[in-house]
Amino acid sequence: MLRFKHSGKLGDIIWSIPFIQSLGGGVLFIDINVMENGAPLLSEDSYNSIRPFLEMQESIQSVEIYRDEEIDFDLDIFRQFRNPLTFNLVDNYFWAFGRAPSGGASYLPWLRVYGPSPTARKIIVSRTGRYIIETPQHNPFYDRLVERGLADQGIFIGFDEEHQIFKKQYNVEIPLLINKNVSILAAAIRDCDLWIGNENLIGALAEGFKKTAVREIRKDREEVNCVFQRANLFYI
Repeated sequence: MLRFKHSGKLGDIIWSIPFIQSLGGGVLFIDINVMENGAPLLSEDSYNSIRPFLEMQESIQSVEIYRDEEIDFDLDIFRQFRNPLTFNLVDNYFWAFGRAPSGGASYLPWLRVYGPSPTARKIIVSRTGRYIIETPQHNPFYDRLVERGLADQGIFIGFDEEHQIFKKQYNVEIPLLINKNVSILAAAIRDCDLWIGNENLIGALAEGFKKTAVREIRKDREEVNCVFQRANLFYI
């Protein structure tokens, strides 16, 4: 059985799943001791929030905290490699280990989740401040969504501060889904009709389920965008 290691972040782990699947799966160790700017890339709370979801994936036999076990693939090396011909992090894991991407992850779902959605609302917005860089601070696409009933049909997933900024910026009363359990968030994404937002965990889940999506991308650094080519994905 193959052994994989990853230190996060949450979205980066989601992007690695097609590579793990391509090799037949195995055990996934999560290293919660890798630091960035004085904080762990993945906290123990975040590990606990994503572990049940990861163990639902057919390619992952179990998920454990890394304690210096021998491993076959250190997935963290994806950060050191970037193929200039691809602009998504799924392919990047393949290139990092000298393998050609399978191609299926560009248009086929790679995630699954069980249980009901926590919301009946079918439009999900997740817009983080982290990636609103060299993108329009006020994107008119959201204005059009508001005009067409976002307040009645939509729900925001993110931090309270991000939610408050979004409500004020677009003058819309949209509820906030507060939940740190990745399985519950994934169920909401699985059952939605439209996801819109920028680079974050929720966007990675939307891509893993191949939902109809509108993704804001950074204009200053193309290499940080997760760009996929499929008919129901649009970029703004």
